[in-house]
Amino acid sequence: MKTYRVGIIGLGRMGSTIDDEGHTPLPYSVAAACRASKRLEIAAGCDLRQERREDFATRWSVHALYEDFQDMVREECPDIVAVCTTASGLQKPAREAPDASFRGDSHAELAVALAEMGVPMLYVEKAMASSMAAADDIHDAVLKHGTVFNTGVLRRFDNRYSVVRDAVLRGDVGEPRAAIHYARSSLMHGHIHSIDTLSWLIGDPVIRSVRGEIDPRDYVIEGDHIPYDPIAMYELEF
Repeated sequence: MKTYRVGIIGLGRMGSTIDDEGHTPLPYSVAAACRASKRLEIAAGCDLRQERREDFATRWSVHALYEDFQDMVREECPDIVAVCTTASGLQKPAREAPDASFRGDSHAELAVALAEMGVPMLYVEKAMASSMAAADDIHDAVLKHGTVFNTGVLRRFDNRYSVVRDAVLRGDVGEPRAAIHYARSSLMHGHIHSIDTLSWLIGDPVIRSVRGEIDPRDYVIEGDHIPYDPIAMYELEF
């Protein structure tokens, strides 16, 4: 049985430490999931911050540690790279960007670069991109280079949701006319899950139109950019 070597970029919360918070089923971080799996091996870790690299080494007994992700890929040749850096200028959860001009989109930039380097498989934490253009860049790169790609909308792989989806697809509840998600949440941190989950539960139909609002409703968006992760509501037409 093949064992897959995993390189992790971003050795903070989702990469390594979220299990310490105690409010999620174990294992939850990428490193913890790798350690729990018989088919995954933590090959290396990468982070710009030395203290995170040192903590990762102590926590997981992994000593192939890098500041530069390209060095990690060239030296370690991982089968899978997990991108667990801070997502973008819409930082989560609801932290303000460093300044008004900040446009970081590390998930998308790393995903494209890793595909171009020939990494066979990529897992990219949510949000995969902070614009449709950047998401399209990922789509094009993984298709061009034959990269197996997955992103962090993982309720598709949760058995509790699978039971509901199976019932819907069997017709147990009749033909779906509407799907409603009740929860106050930010757009990139929480609703990224609800949007994907609702679509998946009813069979991933084509989305024909989208309408949404952010809170507060009178917020003025300047330069097509919001410097934080907004509380939002939305409607999708299928």
